[in-house]
Amino acid sequence: NESLETNLPGVFAAGNVLHVHDLVDFVSQEAAKAGENAARYILGGQGETATVQLEGKNGVRYTVPQQLDPHHMADSVTVRFRVGQPYQKAALCVYTDGKLLRRVPKRILTPGEMEQLTLRRADLPRELAEITIQVEEGAQ
Repeated sequence: NESLETNLPGVFAAGNVLHVHDLVDFVSQEAAKAGENAARYILGGQGETATVQLEGKNGVRYTVPQQLDPHHMADSVTVRFRVGQPYQKAALCVYTDGKLLRRVPKRILTPGEMEQLTLRRADLPRELAEITIQVEEGAQ
């Protein structure tokens, strides 16, 4: 989830355990975040949570995190992912429950380069079930 907690409560993961990173800087950022969240969990946990699924579709192979809790998340969450094939003149699109939230034009997308988008809590609708990130071709 957005805290880098696995599906086992109290177990956190970061770095190449989650997915292969391009830069050690990303690994360091995730490790620091996982450590902070593990400490927060030990000191008091999160209490009740509301899970929103993040799904990669139409060319997005996976997302990290795979779910988040809009009520407990920080002001923003970085979502990292890879595409399944090369694209030119495409866009990365974020949908919340089927409605377009954001479109980011990309000249080139390749499976060998990790992509990332930032989701801001303030931009997310109050009642939310799913966030989808996908590639849309021919968009510039």
